[in-house]
Parts: sequence; structure tokens; C-alpha cells
Amino acid sequence: MPLCALLLVWQLSSPARTILNRRLGVFLVTFLFFVAALAIARSTRRQELPPKFIKGLRRIALGLSLIGLGGMGVLVYAYLDPDSKAAFNLSDLLFLSSYPVILAGLLCMPRAERLSIGL
Repeated sequence: MPLCALLLVWQLSSPARTILNRRLGVFLVTFLFFVAALAIARSTRRQELPPKFIKGLRRIALGLSLIGLGGMGVLVYAYLDPDSKAAFNLSDLLFLSSYPVILAGLLCMPRAERLSIGL
């Protein structure tokens, strides 16, 4: 985790806008999404969590993994074809597919009942 904190501080310090720094920034964000997905997936091992909550956490972890895979796709496309001006590629599809998965994970989680104001 100290490595994540160090990379985050470096990214927030606004380094010079070179190609190497851009790629390092994409790698940093991709790495952080995979770390977050792993942390959430590991938290589902707790026995005291309700099954619906575990199901929601797993879907959220899957959505974060899709974003990480999209970041890896951005890096691969940057190295394979650095002069590409394509408007849409596979990484964009992975980024877009993460939103419904994360939303489904949030909707799976149990919600607390609200007491009526009229009581």
C-alpha cells in the first residue's frame, strides 16, 4: 500500500505532460483499480456479511476489474499503435460495460428500512 500512496502523490503533483508520464499515469490508475477490486473481493470472505451484500460486493469488484482491464487495453493500444486516432476501441467497451455491473452490485445490496415520518 505504500507504493499506491507514493504513486498517487506523484500523480497529484501534476508532472510534466510527456508521453511517458501519461502512460505512467494510466498504469497508476489501472493498478489502483485492480488493487481496489482485489480489496473488495477479499472483503467478501467475511462470514458475518449477508449473502446479498456479498453478491453486490462481488459485482462491484467485477466492475472495477473491467475498468482495470480497460486501462490495460489503453496501454496495449498505446504501445502497439501510438499514432492511432481511432474514436472507439475495445478498452472503451470495457469502460462502458463496467457501469451497469457496478450499478447492479449497488442495487443487490440490502437497504435499511425507513420509518415513516407519520409515526
